[in-house]
Amino acid sequence: MLSRSGTVRSWCTVSRGLAKIVAAMAGGTEGNTITPTSDSSNGGSRTPTRVTRRGPNPSPPKTLSKDVAAHLRDGKDALNRKQNVVYRPVPSTRVSRAAGFASLFVQLGWDHVVGFNEGGMLASHSHQRIVDTLCRMRGAVLKLGQMLSIQDAATVSPHVVQIFEKVRDSAYAMPQAQLNRTLAKEYGNANWRKDCFVEFDDDPIAAASIGQVHRATVKGDGGVTTEPVAVKVQYPGVAASIDSDIANLKTLISLKLLPPGMFMDNILQELRQELALECRYTIEASKQTRYAALIQQVPELREVFVVPKVYESLSTDKVLVTQLVSGVPIDRLATITGSQDLKNYVAQRIFLLTLSELFHWRFMQTDPNYSNFLFDAETNRINLLDFGAAREYSAEFVRDYLDVVAAAAEQDRDTIIAKSIKLGFLTGNEMKLMLDAHVSSVVLLGKPFRHRDKPFDFAAENLPSLIQEHVPTMIKLRLRPPPTPVYSLHRRLSGTILLATKLKATVNTGELFCNIYDSYRT
Repeated sequence: MLSRSGTVRSWCTVSRGLAKIVAAMAGGTEGNTITPTSDSSNGGSRTPTRVTRRGPNPSPPKTLSKDVAAHLRDGKDALNRKQNVVYRPVPSTRVSRAAGFASLFVQLGWDHVVGFNEGGMLASHSHQRIVDTLCRMRGAVLKLGQMLSIQDAATVSPHVVQIFEKVRDSAYAMPQAQLNRTLAKEYGNANWRKDCFVEFDDDPIAAASIGQVHRATVKGDGGVTTEPVAVKVQYPGVAASIDSDIANLKTLISLKLLPPGMFMDNILQELRQELALECRYTIEASKQTRYAALIQQVPELREVFVVPKVYESLSTDKVLVTQLVSGVPIDRLATITGSQDLKNYVAQRIFLLTLSELFHWRFMQTDPNYSNFLFDAETNRINLLDFGAAREYSAEFVRDYLDVVAAAAEQDRDTIIAKSIKLGFLTGNEMKLMLDAHVSSVVLLGKPFRHRDKPFDFAAENLPSLIQEHVPTMIKLRLRPPPTPVYSLHRRLSGTILLATKLKATVNTGELFCNIYDSYRT
């Protein structure tokens, strides 16, 4: 029988990570001059006009120091070098995937017996067993793990962080035979390698929860030149096994490891819907093309952000071919000594992008994984990847959410509570202790937007740790699950705030938010 106490010790830190995602009432970030969109499905509600910037607009550093540029190039080269790839077939049937979950159950129970040292940490061999299972399974179990990959050490214990960092950086891949069968089936052509590509590298350059990425080249316009491309290939069986994977995750969680206030059924339902959409690469391709067009409308964004071109003729529901871009995950900038101007600039532009997505476009790429934001030291630009998790928000939701953020910046308790009830965060019947915790967390998240003319120092404030203090109370005392849109929204907002904190950035977030708010109310 699985040891409950052992499993609790293994997964208690997971609950804290999830708690931060679903409990904190995220209080926004920043926005700027964006061409508005309309939403006829929401009563023709007012859309923002273009905003006139007030105050200085930070410029990108013209050049990087030789040391900084070399450091980032080394990181970029390390990512581009072929690694020791481990080839293991991805379980592609419901039976084989269920067996993988059963193995995870057994490992978590056994770790309680032999896997913990005196400090309560998993031994290295226990780490590796869990990592191996997660890497082999992929799909829903890894998607759930991604919810923890952006959390800070105050939220998730070091041994859980290590597990998911290893999983994120792992090089597990489909064997070539499985890869060939998958691509032949998608292209309806056993000679896909010759007919679709000039060159195709069998060794993947990246792996994610539902697919792996290969470097290839295709003929350019006119057929004279060649162009480097990235080919994302979906793991076989992942799409068909979503429901069974979610059912197995429910079984894992049914051991009462997480408090009722987590509302895990809601989280898993949202996870199921996200996976179902992300498994359709043709939908992702259309989102990526749409996002690229939105970026081009905004000078402050197009000067720094690049969205790779989609090759629609080579893309299918399970294969996505895009322009090949490179760089280092954006959080690597935190490892650079000095260059604070660069870090501040990057954080400012990420905030601008995040708030533009939410409050102007109402169309947000909600996966904050740092590997989706690649900084290229050669161009001083950020390449944006993975639009499977991009989603829309209604005009009514965005307008009410904007009012909550404004109330948070003004520390207006009554408006925070009233708008939180309207949005579905609260019922109105909560006890005072719960209301106090909710309002306090919202006020903290509105703190960066309190002063129009005063830059906010994210390193000095350390918002993630301060917000975390209120999470246990909200998890214990909340009466209803958060509204569905915020599961993805808060994942991205918390990732943006955490990045600014990691970079120790100072950003004039108040000015950016005030510009957005003024555009709605004038």
